[in-house]
Amino acid sequence: MSEQKTRTFIAVHFPEAIISSLERLQQRLSRAAGERARIKWVAPANIHLTLQFLGDVDDERLARLPRVLAPVVAQHPVFQVEIVGTGTFPSPARPRVVWAGCREGASQLAGLAAAVCQATSTLGFEPERRPFRAHLTLGRIKDSRKTGKLSGELEKNRDIVVGICRIDVVSIMSSRLRPQGPVYTTLDRLPLGG
Repeated sequence: MSEQKTRTFIAVHFPEAIISSLERLQQRLSRAAGERARIKWVAPANIHLTLQFLGDVDDERLARLPRVLAPVVAQHPVFQVEIVGTGTFPSPARPRVVWAGCREGASQLAGLAAAVCQATSTLGFEPERRPFRAHLTLGRIKDSRKTGKLSGELEKNRDIVVGICRIDVVSIMSSRLRPQGPVYTTLDRLPLGG
């Protein structure tokens, strides 16, 4: 009998006011892209900032994750994040991911992500090879030739201030992939230090 595995990631979530603002921003971007655009927009309830994606995790390592991560996360003080601007990865010329960025708090998020990766490496998880860039994925572009006026709208919102919020918890999340989109479940919430 094969061992159960859970698709897992470590994330930071945002309050409803920020998510509502991001949803309005998504709607503007979607209108600019037009009906023919092949963009899969992230459901607002699923918008988050990933600190580390762990992939399929066996039950034994999953049970150990909170014990390994909790003391590391608690060493980081609570901080504020300002969600600002829009852009694409890997580049405007070859857009694949539409994102909202972070200004204030980006260095704290990077430090938190590095600490999380270092802690999970003790359980055998590979660190992310790409450099950490604090962002919230808003959509994934399936065909960059059919994006209408999206690039103009992204440029127009390059410096938009979405909002400021306090980051005081890191979540261990599971993800079940479904045809209509992923279903995320919070497995554990780990508080930052005071």
